Amino acid sequence: RDRHRTLRAFHNICSHRGLQLVDKPCSAKGIIRCPYHSWSYSMDGQLKSTPHFGGYYQDAAEGFDREAKGLRAIRCDQWLDLLFINLSGDAPPLGEYLKPITDRWADYDLSLLRRGREATVECNANWKLAVENFSESYHLTWVHPALNGCSRMEDHFWFDVGDIHVGQGSLKYYSGEVEGKRLPTFPNLEASDRTTIAEYVTALPNLMLGVHPDYFLVFMVNPLGPDRSLERMVFYFVGDEAMTPENAALRDIPADLWIATNDEDIGVIERMQKGRRSPAFDGGCFSPALETTVKQFQSMVYRSINA
Repeated sequence: RDRHRTLRAFHNICSHRGLQLVDKPCSAKGIIRCPYHSWSYSMDGQLKSTPHFGGYYQDAAEGFDREAKGLRAIRCDQWLDLLFINLSGDAPPLGEYLKPITDRWADYDLSLLRRGREATVECNANWKLAVENFSESYHLTWVHPALNGCSRMEDHFWFDVGDIHVGQGSLKYYSGEVEGKRLPTFPNLEASDRTTIAEYVTALPNLMLGVHPDYFLVFMVNPLGPDRSLERMVFYFVGDEAMTPENAALRDIPADLWIATNDEDIGVIERMQKGRRSPAFDGGCFSPALETTVKQFQSMVYRSINA
């Protein structure tokens, strides 16, 4: 954010010689300085300093337009504590993009969410295979026998969240319990008959969200290369009481389950990556009953590539 607290995003390159400005997470204190020739930028992207650019102890040069050499801005916006960027600049407004999701989940007071555990893992597969896997429950019986024992494949359902998202859910979600205690839940779920409902949305391209009575999941997958990706899960819980030390073991229950489940998923995703290299693979086929969400996601990707 700049000094006026305006959220901003920029391409991570110096306008001088194209050096990557930031190579790891950091907190900038008013200035972003290039380590190569010390060009410096304010937090709103303006170029502020070009030491010796015009000669020794001459920061200015004849004909040099400093205002034209600021950082290249990227369109950005925020929902909850998630930051969204739009490199092309032509996406719809974020509120419009998310509206099918926020309308669907209007019964959940998301302002109560408190950030908890995080987990990251590298996967030797293309990011799209991870998204496809998240978007269907056809594989539960064979890949996740423990999960299928409490949330069976046949307990899942699919729902419409517009043309740019994919939705599925489970009818039988049950909160974890330790010594008779459970985590706090979103209020008033009884009125909408959501006390045992869990729903999951894949928001094109690489964001996956899950809402449960007692926690919220953010799952992102970012490409590291054609056959490598980085998965990141962040768990949010409902209200301050959920975040007390006494509830730490309860918070670990969903996080540990997702991490173990995701480890099982990675095994099959990486094998799919290997299998897709075979000249014998002709594109495969989809179950008309259980894989419509995967087909929908692939169609979205196809339309985006060919737009």
